[in-house]
Amino acid sequence: VSLSFHKNTNKLHCHYCGYKIAALSRCPACGSDKIRHMGFGLDQLAEYLKRRFPGIRIGTVTGNMKRTEIKKINSAIDCGEIDVLIGTQVINKHFNLTNVGVAAAVLIDRDLNQGNYQAAETVYQTYSRVVEKAMDVTTRGIIQTHEPENETIYSIKNESFEEFYRGEIRYRELMKYPPIVNMVSFGVFQKNEKEAEKDAFQLYVTLKEEIKEYGRDHVVYKPVRIGVTKGGN
Repeated sequence: VSLSFHKNTNKLHCHYCGYKIAALSRCPACGSDKIRHMGFGLDQLAEYLKRRFPGIRIGTVTGNMKRTEIKKINSAIDCGEIDVLIGTQVINKHFNLTNVGVAAAVLIDRDLNQGNYQAAETVYQTYSRVVEKAMDVTTRGIIQTHEPENETIYSIKNESFEEFYRGEIRYRELMKYPPIVNMVSFGVFQKNEKEAEKDAFQLYVTLKEEIKEYGRDHVVYKPVRIGVTKGGN
């Protein structure tokens, strides 16, 4: 899986086994120092499009919209009052995507490199639904990526689930990820960070001891931090 960047430590972490290394300043393959963190929020994308296409009418949708807001956006789409609809995955679920001229996946690499063994599966399911719902014979589909050779992207382009499955199951077999093996993940949450670390380590020690009788085919990894350690509530 991909390593996840933690800004507070300037390190790349694996959220499964706990492996970590210092963030790279040069590419280990080609030696280039042209490495930078990338990201495009919905507001940033909307501002870019406004500068690029003055006068464009943009609708922005997110997962926390109320039902009345969703209804208002759909009504505007039906009336031709919106030229471009920008949104998260919720676009697939609640919005009218008929008569689409261009359907674009922006920075799909961000979703592919989530540091989760299910990332490719999630990307294939999500963007395949976009293709199915938004595209007809007149629609132009665009995928923005720095990895055009990626098998998942090829499978989306070719609209081939069988192609995706063959590549993904080989990867799961090689790395011993579900469904080849069973994996159980425990989350430990506390108001106090140190208490959470203490409880997680105690759980690790207990599980490691209990699982000994089942042999070497069963592995318990040490506790690792998840990507987000503090919530708003």
